[in-house]
Amino acid sequence: RYFIHRAPALAGDLCGILARELGRYYALKLGVGSPAQIHFVQRFGSALNLHLHDHAVVSDGVFHNVDGRLEFIPAEAPTDAELAGIVEAVRKKTLRRFARLGLLAGEVLRDMQGWKHSGFSLHAHTATPAGDREALERLLYYCGRPALSVKRLEYRKSEGMAVYEVRGKARLVLPALDFIGRLAKLVPPPRKNLVRYYGALGPNSPLRPLLSAAAAAMSSKGALEPVRQLAARVARACSSAWAKCLSRVFEVDPLLCSQCGVRMVPVAVILADKELGRVLAYLGLPTEFPVLKPSRSPPAGDEETQAGPEDLYECVDRAPPDD
Repeated sequence: RYFIHRAPALAGDLCGILARELGRYYALKLGVGSPAQIHFVQRFGSALNLHLHDHAVVSDGVFHNVDGRLEFIPAEAPTDAELAGIVEAVRKKTLRRFARLGLLAGEVLRDMQGWKHSGFSLHAHTATPAGDREALERLLYYCGRPALSVKRLEYRKSEGMAVYEVRGKARLVLPALDFIGRLAKLVPPPRKNLVRYYGALGPNSPLRPLLSAAAAAMSSKGALEPVRQLAARVARACSSAWAKCLSRVFEVDPLLCSQCGVRMVPVAVILADKELGRVLAYLGLPTEFPVLKPSRSPPAGDEETQAGPEDLYECVDRAPPDD
């Protein structure tokens, strides 16, 4: 993790290595097709510590194109020996990737390849039954969850301390500024995707249009109606949270009409640049971003680095380890 903390872009490389090894494993096992994979890059541990790892949601089998028709071929769960082979392949290719980037010298690489305890692990004992949409939804929510749960956070204003419930009765008690500094290290680097799609769901996969068409067919039959209802509730909650945030920061209620005083209700989110420009032009507002001068010079050193020297090794973090 030292190298990935120094250069967060390497987290995507590690996801790609794991995804290719999983695809190769299924290709050897079933001889045809490709699994659908969604990978989530998580930067945090349960104690809000910097802890980069990858959660992968992978189909238990492969999708296959049969004369323009999508077919799914199930596979048996991987054995411990098969998982050990995948881990070993990921370990060797990751170390070689570091060596090609000049992060490891040749003799160090050879020494690390012979270590008995490599530091690489792969957990594959969580599975959702076929057709159990609620279980799959819970799994995806877990993989894509944020670093911080506000329900576990307490701010003692009189003491200037932040208290965060880690697990069970364990608590993380820090001064407010130290707590904010801990959170700042978990902010992902700019323009780096934390959710990545591979295999049958890959951007260039010929199977992706077939999967999209199959999902649309399920939606037309009402199978995804609970998902659409959930998405609508999430959108309403997000719009409400957005309005409350602007109200607290700028002390202006963005949902209160400035002309008639009636409280407005969000009905849509416009993301298309063309439509945004049309609305802004109708309201007499500028359609181009203003050109701003930089407030200060860029910081010295490596801009990719988000962790200080004392945080680059996991061993210096005294927070409770993850399971």
